[in-house]
Amino acid sequence: MLADFPRRHTAFALVFCALMTPLGILIGMAATETVRGASGQLSKAVIISMSSGSFIFISLVELLPAGLSNGKHLLPKMAVVFLGWGAMALLALWV
Repeated sequence: MLADFPRRHTAFALVFCALMTPLGILIGMAATETVRGASGQLSKAVIISMSSGSFIFISLVELLPAGLSNGKHLLPKMAVVFLGWGAMALLALWV
């Protein structure tokens, strides 16, 4: 069922959501650039861990159950999930 919003409200919501990512990047850059030393490293670690945690939460709570709910092609889906997690783990070691 689709929501029956006026076009103006829909356009505003789309633009608002599209602007949040760049705004979050700017806030994160400002937070890490204004503080130097150990406090700067701590703020960078907190920001990265919060963003990583939100991606993990969304993938585990929203995306994964929806993708696996119908039971079709379960083995290839699980293989791709573990392949993606493995790729992210390798990327974490490299970065």
